[in-house]
Amino acid sequence: MKVKILLVKFLLFVSLLGVEINDFKWDVLPSHSKFRYVEDFYSLYYVPLKPENSDFNRNIFWLKWALAAPFAPPIFALSPPKTPEAYEKYKTLMRMHLHYLVTKNLVFLAARFDKHEPVFYNKPFAEDILKSLGIAEYLYLEAAKEWKKVLNIYRQALKIKARTNLNFLEQAVYRIRTKELDYDRVIKRKLKKLARTKKYFS
Repeated sequence: MKVKILLVKFLLFVSLLGVEINDFKWDVLPSHSKFRYVEDFYSLYYVPLKPENSDFNRNIFWLKWALAAPFAPPIFALSPPKTPEAYEKYKTLMRMHLHYLVTKNLVFLAARFDKHEPVFYNKPFAEDILKSLGIAEYLYLEAAKEWKKVLNIYRQALKIKARTNLNFLEQAVYRIRTKELDYDRVIKRKLKKLARTKKYFS
């Protein structure tokens, strides 16, 4: 039993060493996909209790496709709107929410490649650690781009007076306005720390 556990741990370690930046591409949809609308792709989003890199990567993949898809007719919305203006607000906030989830998953994924506590006994592995930090930096920067999109759509949403029946969307607007939700600050802090770690291992 112990041999099997050690073998699994070894295989997981080897699989991490084989990761490249080019592995993080989310623009190829299977030709057999039956999904069509934003709501279809959004329904595939979930985070398990103990997420792995593949879970975050899968979520980003489907969220990107959700952002490229058209919205379902109003009757099939997550919460059917009662007015055309409410439908516009729903679509605007959903786009904001999708970009927010992409940002969140990119940051979580980047953290898996980040080295949080540089210590002297890891110096012999500096080459692999620097490669891992390079992937983390790339993912943090991608997250920063997504967060800018969140803020742009947030400003658009403020111009629409109608409200949706989806509290999680309306609460996101409040959290951004009060700076409770601020990935710009989070990402800048993580990049600053990552730069210090890179310098330590360089």
